[in-house]
Amino acid sequence: MDDARSGRKTVYKVSIGGDPDRKTIHLSHVFAVVSLGDGTFHQMQGFIHDYTLIDWMKHAEKTTGAGGRFTLDQMLSKLDQLLHLQQCQDAWSKRCNADYLELFMVDIGKKIEAGELPKWSADDYAIKFVGMEEMCVYV
Repeated sequence: MDDARSGRKTVYKVSIGGDPDRKTIHLSHVFAVVSLGDGTFHQMQGFIHDYTLIDWMKHAEKTTGAGGRFTLDQMLSKLDQLLHLQQCQDAWSKRCNADYLELFMVDIGKKIEAGELPKWSADDYAIKFVGMEEMCVYV
């Protein structure tokens, strides 16, 4: 994300997911990070059955107080949280849940307790990959 320093405006696709050979995708998610070229970023996402892109943008506005723009430090912190989620292999801890909730506005622990999702198992929930791909540069 050198875009923050270079003034380059870029859209990235960020994806996380479990084992692609399994049909369970409880923690899988794809979202966009947009470098605005001025050292700030938008994170754009919706979450099927939970919220829309508009809901997310309203949440981001409240969270940042800066028009939904995240600083480079905030984006790097989010990437650290994603990498931490890859370490949640043996159990769904309070920290794993807090990171997922902060990143995606979805409380996995609550969904498991409510029976909306199956109980924790590493096969079903472990995040096997975090990927980031440049989608386009814009003017």
